[in-house]
Amino acid sequence: MGELVNGFTVTSFGSALMGAVIVSVTTLMLNGLVGPKQGKRKGVDKGGRGKRKRVEREGDDVIDV
Repeated sequence: MGELVNGFTVTSFGSALMGAVIVSVTTLMLNGLVGPKQGKRKGVDKGGRGKRKRVEREGDDVIDV
């Protein structure tokens, strides 16, 4: 990481771990206060990999992943 940001150093693994925990907890608290993004709904898979009904057709040899 020091090659990406000049002058940036972490003295120990414990310091890096504690920094990551602080960032994670702060993000969690701020997301709880602000709430979900506008238009975001629970249970919606935006990755396109949600459960879909498969229509069976005769001669359909395609593997649906």
